[in-house]
Amino acid sequence: MPAVPRKQKLVRGSFQVRLVTRFVGLAALALLLQFLVLAGLLFQTVPGMEGNGGELYGELPGLLVLVFGLSLGVLLPILFGFGVVLTFRIAGPLHRIERFLSDVAAGTTHEPCSIRSGDELQDLCRLVNAATEQSRAGALRKAG
Repeated sequence: MPAVPRKQKLVRGSFQVRLVTRFVGLAALALLLQFLVLAGLLFQTVPGMEGNGGELYGELPGLLVLVFGLSLGVLLPILFGFGVVLTFRIAGPLHRIERFLSDVAAGTTHEPCSIRSGDELQDLCRLVNAATEQSRAGALRKAG
């Protein structure tokens, strides 16, 4: 069956908008940090120069390397930590639902799937419970 491109790009609109807004906000903070670090370094360097600041051209490559190094050293750990926190509320429920479906397929669970109240994918969890209700009930009758 050929792949049909999606006509609706925001399948889970509010979820997708929240996620994208967080990443856009994080990128804006990263750009602001870049600007503040570079501006601070330039303002520290220029007053010590004589004349029209022509010496700045000699200093600029070193300053840019310093800004890049600071950005990598500060932003990457922050982005990594923020990404883990953001994806935890998605990856955790996906893992839980996957384990639940494996248990249902093996006939080893009769309880409904549950995920933490603050996590994403609550609707998916309810749908999985509705879809597996008869299977779980049948397994419970066989076990009992």
